[in-house]
Amino acid sequence: MKEKVSIKTFNPNLLQQGKSKRLAAIREKVSGKGEPQALLRTGKQQPESELVKVQRKVDQAIEQWLMRYPPAKKQRFFKIRFGLTIDELKRLPLQEIFQKLELTEQAPEKIAKLDYNGRPVR
Repeated sequence: MKEKVSIKTFNPNLLQQGKSKRLAAIREKVSGKGEPQALLRTGKQQPESELVKVQRKVDQAIEQWLMRYPPAKKQRFFKIRFGLTIDELKRLPLQEIFQKLELTEQAPEKIAKLDYNGRPVR
């Protein structure tokens, strides 16, 4: 007669509490208790630059346009609507991006002639 095999799910508590640093790291990783130190830092954070704020606005506008289209045709319909893919749109100067996406505000003058990534446009 065949032996019955039982399958147990992995439980982080099954790892014995030895002195191994590696096992302790695995145990913390699996249990979710090991938070990276970078996230725990408290202190003054750098204020967002204008470019980051503008990038966030552009991303939100693109997402709003994409939500209007069916999931399988988002990229295609976006290209039909604007005549550009999203990557091509991001290579334009920010002022043109604002006009194409029909945003009511204008790009700040300091960065209006830069592309989405902050590089000067020829």
